[in-house]
Amino acid sequence: MIKNGIRKARVYSVLRDGLWHMMVTTNHVVGKARGKELRRYGLTKNDSLVLFAVLRLKGLATPASLSRETLWEPHTVSELLTSMETRGLIKKRRDLKRRNVIRVDASEKGLEAYRGSSRGKSTQDTLSALTKEEQLQLWTLLAKVRERAMQNLGLKTPVLFPPSDPDEFLRRKSGLAGRSDVAPLRPSSSEAGQKPRRTRALKRLGIDKEPSHLL
Repeated sequence: MIKNGIRKARVYSVLRDGLWHMMVTTNHVVGKARGKELRRYGLTKNDSLVLFAVLRLKGLATPASLSRETLWEPHTVSELLTSMETRGLIKKRRDLKRRNVIRVDASEKGLEAYRGSSRGKSTQDTLSALTKEEQLQLWTLLAKVRERAMQNLGLKTPVLFPPSDPDEFLRRKSGLAGRSDVAPLRPSSSEAGQKPRRTRALKRLGIDKEPSHLL
């Protein structure tokens, strides 16, 4: 469009543009709230993600596995690990059997910081805006978006965490922090006799009945 001899760009507002803006701004404000909480314990959001991954991998974390886990570039992980080691949050060690492999462990300082930060309420308060069923639906939708974005970038990783299927996450002891008694949310024909057990497990998660979209 030309007005007074000046070409002006015409802005077309379509759903995908608005949705993209919604995703970016939501990520910003949610991350800002969590970041404020983490600073009390001397952590950044990225520190917290790395510590979670290191603890989940239980002594098997390496710079390469952390890169796959976070979907960050190797040099980004390397720089962050150097910073975290300098601040005393992690320790690096050589693998006893494969001397060319570097293992990453959480230090006592890092472990205490993570434990303290995990008691924060910002994430819980934010997600309380959604019902349990809506949280599961959001998980599934975000997984689809993540997978398409990875395809577009040509990224391939054998194991994604968090997994695309929320049921798989809920079955993992590491993901449940000791809640290994939780049964799968999606029933199968072989589980007909296990409904009371599944119902009890769902109640522990605060779900009164099985989400309809998972039936």
